[in-house]
Amino acid sequence: MKRKHKSFIALTLVITSLLLIFITSNLIDRSNFRASPTAWSTIFPLPTVPKGFPTPFPPSENHYYSGNTYKISDYLITTWDSELLNNRQAVTISSPNQKQITINDWSVSVGRIHHLEYDPQKTLEWFQENISEDTNNDGTQEIVITTSQGGNNGYYTIFVYSLGNNIELILNKVYFGFYRFQDINDDGVLEILLKQGVLSEFRPGSSLGRFFPVTEILEYVPQKGYTQASCKFSNFYKQDIATLENVLKFDGNKDTTIIYRLAIYYSYIGKSELATKIIDEQIPQEDISNAKTVLYELQESLKSELCP
Repeated sequence: MKRKHKSFIALTLVITSLLLIFITSNLIDRSNFRASPTAWSTIFPLPTVPKGFPTPFPPSENHYYSGNTYKISDYLITTWDSELLNNRQAVTISSPNQKQITINDWSVSVGRIHHLEYDPQKTLEWFQENISEDTNNDGTQEIVITTSQGGNNGYYTIFVYSLGNNIELILNKVYFGFYRFQDINDDGVLEILLKQGVLSEFRPGSSLGRFFPVTEILEYVPQKGYTQASCKFSNFYKQDIATLENVLKFDGNKDTTIIYRLAIYYSYIGKSELATKIIDEQIPQEDISNAKTVLYELQESLKSELCP
């Protein structure tokens, strides 16, 4: 009888303990919990590291390996993700002899050199192996990394790194919407085309500003990286300019958006006098003063983009 009594007490204690554990675990606020790199690595193990390379390390305790690694020359490019709202993605560049470089933002991706057109006959592995290219014909590989801060503003940042004996940043620039590599003048060196947004009343994000899209051209200059060169490629804009001029010729309403876009293109190719001329010719006399203020604001916002 005593044995049965003791067994009953023991069973009661076990059940009570289990109930306490269950109740306590459900009272804990888990909303702020962040998985540690060790815990995440059991789900997303770190990449297999080639012999002689250091193991890439997460940019923070909240980042975990997201499954993409690219080996380019003596460098490992690794992608990371996290649960953070800000700086939630990252790309690291690691090499045996240099400090790891980290690029992080709300969204970060390794971008293909865009003139490598999609070909259904080529596999995903082929594109991964060709993620980099010698864009400036100097014997080293370049890689593109793009970032976004999120939201609906459409602005991105493009980073171009040259992966030679040392990691060299040859472009760091904000752009709007798209980028493309293209050898415009057939000299074997790829130029970069960036879609830009030009604002009058120079108030980014303000409803008072007027937004005008335009394509900017950058060329590679040794020792300087990619720099503004739109005025050197005026032929590239000829078709766009001719189209806008033709629309304006037959537009009885004189759409000011077309007028200002033409003024921007003229400014981009180093023809500021034509920009002023089209304002004088196409804008009604009573609006000339305001129009020239807008043109001034446009050219001010373009200052850093125009050829020296």
